Amino acid sequence: MSLLKAYCDRLNISITDYSMSLDFLNQLHLKHCFTIPFENLSIMLGKFPSLEKEDLRHKILVKNHGGYCFELNGLLYELLKELGFEVHCLCARILFGSVRVSYRSHQILLLRFEGQNYILDVGYRSGILMPLPLIFNKVVEQHSECFRFLENSNNQGFQNEIVLQKKILGTWENLYSFYLMPYEPIDFKPLNYCTATLPNSTFTSKRIVSHKTVTGSKSLLDNILVELKNGVKSEKHIQTSGLYTEILADDFGINITQQEGDVLFGMGKNA
Repeated sequence: MSLLKAYCDRLNISITDYSMSLDFLNQLHLKHCFTIPFENLSIMLGKFPSLEKEDLRHKILVKNHGGYCFELNGLLYELLKELGFEVHCLCARILFGSVRVSYRSHQILLLRFEGQNYILDVGYRSGILMPLPLIFNKVVEQHSECFRFLENSNNQGFQNEIVLQKKILGTWENLYSFYLMPYEPIDFKPLNYCTATLPNSTFTSKRIVSHKTVTGSKSLLDNILVELKNGVKSEKHIQTSGLYTEILADDFGINITQQEGDVLFGMGKNA
């Protein structure tokens, strides 16, 4: 089965809808954000995330699990390249929620189509839902969320840094920053190793499962189910491993064994 057919099956898109068009890219990106969760459960279960194309395909498109930026954007890069799009990997620095300068650890994609640059990112749970045209100071609304790019020229004469912002509760917040310097997929392997193994990494200390919805997002953060609808947040504390496993299957499409559910749920009880 082709990579495109496997993606279309996973996202419930008809392969006959495929075309080298922005409409198809928008549909692919949006369905990806709604369907394939951002998650780190394999890391929390002690499984190191492979970035090999066939391993990513098996995990995301066959087992119907999710992943984090190096996995989700990595496989999307392989698809777009295979289809003939002009696409490059970029490396970003997460700014949202950060209290100190951290190393660049986020993979995003730059796609050039019909003379316009777009940023694609299906691997950031607070990020964009569809390809975002790289136009400075232009506010773009995507369902219930608004985004814009700013150019940071205060970097002592070097190439200007680009910042992606999101409007949250009426305030523009920095999500991440990046330069237009292409990376090769192999460049992300050491970053993947650090992110998946260092004890101070978010992905080795907290269980995160999340996907976008039309009105916001739904997330399972440790043992708390969090739903954001039109800016209003609700929380539900999960009390049993059986319910934890059931929510993973019903709300996020992730099927794991009950033994794995017991282990993941128990991490919260022992915290």
